[in-house]
Amino acid sequence: MRLVFEYRDEGHEIDGTEVEVRFEEIRGGTRVTLEHRGWGAVPSNVAARRRNLMRWDWANVINRYGEWAFSGSPSRRGR
Repeated sequence: MRLVFEYRDEGHEIDGTEVEVRFEEIRGGTRVTLEHRGWGAVPSNVAARRRNLMRWDWANVINRYGEWAFSGSPSRRGR
């Protein structure tokens, strides 16, 4: 299964790039792979800076998703 969407953040420097998230069943769970692409359409000085920042941002998103999938949504847990 996969999810593909255009990255949009109202006036963000990297608007119009594309994100693909793939979910692959593996023994004992699910492998989640996220690819943020389309950097060729972004000015090179911006792409170099933002690509590194987004690497950490997406890692945090995936980590939180994993916590949510394991423990349940905060609203369901009463937070």
